[in-house]
Parts: sequence; C-alpha cells; structure tokens
Amino acid sequence: MWMDKNKKYGNLNFGPYPTDDGWLILYKLYNKFIKPNFVLRFIVLSYFLPLNVELTKNRKLYRFLGINKLGKYIPTGGISVRRITKTKMKPYTLKSTNVNSAREFLYRTIVFEFLHLPFFVAMTVLVIHRFYIGEYRFAMENFLINLLLNIIPMLHHRNIRARIVELLMRKST
Repeated sequence: MWMDKNKKYGNLNFGPYPTDDGWLILYKLYNKFIKPNFVLRFIVLSYFLPLNVELTKNRKLYRFLGINKLGKYIPTGGISVRRITKTKMKPYTLKSTNVNSAREFLYRTIVFEFLHLPFFVAMTVLVIHRFYIGEYRFAMENFLINLLLNIIPMLHHRNIRARIVELLMRKST
C-alpha cells in the first residue's frame, strides 16, 4: 500500500521546508535521519500523505465528519477564533496565495499533527485501561478529551493537507 502511495505522489514537488516557522530543527532532523531512499521515509510518508478515500469527491469524508466546520473553532488555528481575537498566528497562516506557500504549509500540517500523536496515543491507552478496569465514566471523559484535543485537530490537519495535495496534483499536470 505504501509503495502505491509513493508512486502516486512520486512526481509531486513538495518544495522547500519553511524556514521561518520555528520548526526548522524538525525538518533538518527528518532529512538527517530519514534519508530519501530509506524505507522508513516511505512509511512516514504513507502515514502523513492522504489516502485515496481522503481525496475522493472533494474530501467528502471530512465534510461528513464535520471536520471542515469544527476546524474553524480550533483555538490555535481556527479561522473563527483568529477573527474574534484578531491575531495572525503566523505558523497557522499561509504567507501568500502562491503554490510555494502551500508547499510550506504542507510541512507545517505534518508537524502540527506529529505533535498531537504522542498525546493521542497516551490518551488512547488511558481510555482503554480505564474501560478495562471498569471505570466507564472516566473512560468516557478521557475519550471526549482525546476527541477534542487530539482527534479533531489531527483530522483537521489531514483535511488541510488533502486540500494542499489536491492543489499540488492539479499544478503538476
């Protein structure tokens, strides 16, 4: 499956890493430890690049789940929150409307989702543990916290990334 994804995205130019968003160290570590032809890079890309189901019918999956609407209210990057607070939040904003800006933002969405992953895993383990020992109320509370603080933001980042990949696929043809 991940080899098919590599073939699908193999001709896309993902462009340079953003240099002014504060995450350059992560991009450099990624390049240093996960070499371009290394199997681990294919595995990492297979997780972060959108699946076919995420791209079909104008990201219908995300619209069905309501992610496009919920994404507006994410405290750190939701457009409605930024309008109310009148803040720019530079890392969560495109620099301009050109393709290179979209490419840079693709990497940012990967970093943002990557930062949610450890907390998502920890909370999921906690939910399973609480459910297993019979603390159903606490398991449900932890699940709701995980949903609000990790799952919805991660799906939001995946939706944004799918939009960017669709744009890059259109521009590469």
